[in-house]
Amino acid sequence: MRQWGESAGLSVQGWDQEACADRMLELYAALVEQHAQSENVDPAPWDRLLRRLGIEWNLLVAKTTALRAAAGDPTVVTAPAAETVD
Repeated sequence: MRQWGESAGLSVQGWDQEACADRMLELYAALVEQHAQSENVDPAPWDRLLRRLGIEWNLLVAKTTALRAAAGDPTVVTAPAAETVD
């Protein structure tokens, strides 16, 4: 039993509240520094991707609506208006 107690004491070394808080502060400082460096990211690729996804979504909606109408779905009145993503 005594050996288990000693082993347990050795395994928790460095995991006290102060040590854990220090590690968390170091991590937080590193994340803040990384975020500050990423402020100059070009948003253009993301915007282009969103526009392309919007176009693809509108095509999918139009085609599935036409398919439903052709299949005789009585709930289809007209194709929904395409939305634009700005």
